[in-house]
Amino acid sequence: MLRTLSSVRFARLHPSGIRILSALSDVSERFNIDYTITCGSEGHKSEDPHTLGKAFDVRTKDLSDVELRNLMSEMRAHLGPGFTVLYEVRSTAGLSFARAGLVSLVNPKASAEHLHVQVKKGSNDSD
Repeated sequence: MLRTLSSVRFARLHPSGIRILSALSDVSERFNIDYTITCGSEGHKSEDPHTLGKAFDVRTKDLSDVELRNLMSEMRAHLGPGFTVLYEVRSTAGLSFARAGLVSLVNPKASAEHLHVQVKKGSNDSD
């Protein structure tokens, strides 16, 4: 099941965003794991993929290393090369060796560790 924080907004939803939500729902059902969307269209600049309904963040702190790896792998398989799936953290300090190996982006300004999923810039789905 997909859940959202109460602060999450879907003010705008692009077709690529619908594909992301559908893939998250499919993966959730396959593994029988609830995923929490922590960021939708709120809190970003006007041209940001989040604001445009083309990107979402998913909580990862409550997932095991294996669950995170499976989520990333399945999202990439469901969405294909026109989408970006990144595991973003503030720092790798304190992460297990396996989890640190999954990190795609170290961003000291990130609010928390999360999976960021968006349509790739320049792909057919990005318009």
